[in-house]
Amino acid sequence: MTSNIFSILNTAKAGLLSQQLGIEVVGHNIANVQTEGFTRQEVNFSTARPRQTGLGLLGTGVRVDSITRDFDKFLFNQILGEGSSTGNFGVRSGLFKTIEILFNTTTGRNLSGDLDDLFLAFDDLAINPSGLAERTTVVANAETLTSNFNLLGKNLFQERINADLSVNDTVSEINLLLDEIASLNSSIHSIETGLSPANDLRDKRDLA
Repeated sequence: MTSNIFSILNTAKAGLLSQQLGIEVVGHNIANVQTEGFTRQEVNFSTARPRQTGLGLLGTGVRVDSITRDFDKFLFNQILGEGSSTGNFGVRSGLFKTIEILFNTTTGRNLSGDLDDLFLAFDDLAINPSGLAERTTVVANAETLTSNFNLLGKNLFQERINADLSVNDTVSEINLLLDEIASLNSSIHSIETGLSPANDLRDKRDLA
């Protein structure tokens, strides 16, 4: 009889502790509702191992199997893929816009116009080969075109330097993130090897 009472009390105690843990996890979710990168957690319950009695197996209540994140890995991988593509297109778009501005193909003066002026000057010179004004115009337009080519070359070279610096900065940021992820992975492995969940650390790793 005493054994039965203890068994009942233990079952009730296990149930209360399990529900208390569930309430604590709910509180943790509520407290972090505005936390960037936080993933809602849930407690996974299962029926405790039954006890053999003279009348057969007798249930012994509930137990907590695990605390997991409400996490859609497929969706997360899709978001990562889209983010990578968007970032790639953004970088290319920025470079193309800069080059377009340098070539000035959409507004104001451009190399095409300088070439047209030079060809027109040569046409005029062909009509009047001995004309001083025509010769002067050809020389002036050729100098203008050469100057603009040189300026464009310098600007493109500077943009290449800027792009290289940007890549170096990005590589440095990536290396820092990789170091952070490696540290988080080590902590996650250490914690979960002891059969404890490392859900918050996994959130930090995903956010990185």
